[in-house]
Amino acid sequence: MPVETILFTMTPKPYRPLVDYAHPFDLFGGRMNAFQGLFTMHSLNRPVALHMLAQNVPFPSKVLEFPSAEELKAEIAKGYEYFAMQVHSNMEFRDAMEVCRWVRKLSPGTKIILGGHGVTCYTEEFLPRREVEQLADHVCWGDGVSFIQKLFGETREIDPVLPPMEFFIEMMPEKTSQAGVIIPGVGCINRCAFCATGNFFGGTFIKLQSPEGMYRVMERTQERYKRVTRFALFDELFLSRQEEVRHLGEMIYHGRRTNLSTASYFTFSDFRSLAQYDPDDLLRWGASRVFLGVESFTKPLPKTRGLDLKKMVSELQSRGIETILSLILGMKHHNRENLQTEMDSFIDLGAVYNQITIESPIVGAPNWEMFKRQGRIDPDFPLEHIHGYSAHYKHPNFEPGEVLERAKDFQRRIFRERGPSILKAIEVEMNGYAYCLHHADPVLRRDKALYF
Repeated sequence: MPVETILFTMTPKPYRPLVDYAHPFDLFGGRMNAFQGLFTMHSLNRPVALHMLAQNVPFPSKVLEFPSAEELKAEIAKGYEYFAMQVHSNMEFRDAMEVCRWVRKLSPGTKIILGGHGVTCYTEEFLPRREVEQLADHVCWGDGVSFIQKLFGETREIDPVLPPMEFFIEMMPEKTSQAGVIIPGVGCINRCAFCATGNFFGGTFIKLQSPEGMYRVMERTQERYKRVTRFALFDELFLSRQEEVRHLGEMIYHGRRTNLSTASYFTFSDFRSLAQYDPDDLLRWGASRVFLGVESFTKPLPKTRGLDLKKMVSELQSRGIETILSLILGMKHHNRENLQTEMDSFIDLGAVYNQITIESPIVGAPNWEMFKRQGRIDPDFPLEHIHGYSAHYKHPNFEPGEVLERAKDFQRRIFRERGPSILKAIEVEMNGYAYCLHHADPVLRRDKALYF
């Protein structure tokens, strides 16, 4: 028997690329700055959810990252009491079922726990519930932290120090940088029809950490990982909670070791939430990069309607705060003419990084049923091929695969016309340095200018 009671693991390698240029665990290289050759910024996105869960159980645990089939089978054979596997998405649906069969064969007494976005596939539509229950003892359909704490009777609050993300540029793979990871909470109240996160958690936000807890994690992460100067706050709508943003920001602004000269953070928002802020306050409070969903100009969503997006992006980037913007192609209302309008309007915003995806049917989200009603899902192609870069969906105004090729061409156009994202990032940081150097706020002049 192993010393650890529970094994937390991913499904085994190899992992299917979303498309020829988009690997599921390289968020930046696969999505944010694709087709940029030697200038491509790559990222390694670790399974931080597993590490967070491992810190929420009251007994020894082990986390297995990116295992091969042989490595995973060897661990299973050790006979853990519990085996907890993250089903990252529907792309891993069948692989996860096969791994469960390995557990039943190699360690019959081990109890199996399944969780992650991919468990939405465990419905009568894809796999009878009876078959799932034969393979797994427990299935977590939402927030894993509360699920695992309830299962094992653990109630203590923790400040989890998670393994950092790693970044490198294609031309210099040996030169890596790190970003600490913080998970303030999970879920999203917006519940967009095409979004997995909001619908997986039922349109709710489940808070996991207070601003004080987030700041403690920043301090402890920097103690453990000396190269970390930037943090990723994985929270779909962090900037929508103005009081939390201000509270965390004031602690960074007045901090001793973890302060504006040593730390900043990247997070997610929508333009509607962003409009609440004076950009100078976001700068004072440590924001350095914001992911914002544009999605469509020709049929704007409520989160962008009536707002001057270009002005808002410019105000951030003139102060040294980078933007990542997302656009969705192949929405129901798109045709060849307005798709071109979407792309022209999007490139004019001048973001540092850009995510270009195709509207995809998300199992468990409203658009899954919509795609089925419209006859846009081929019932014969594998479930593993349903993702944001698939060429298999039908669209009444485009040939099969056409929208995907348009998305690829648009990524190439962004690089051709706007240049490498990494150089744009340097330009924005130089903007921030100049802005802070001459600012009336002495802390920005002293600490933030030094950070840039």
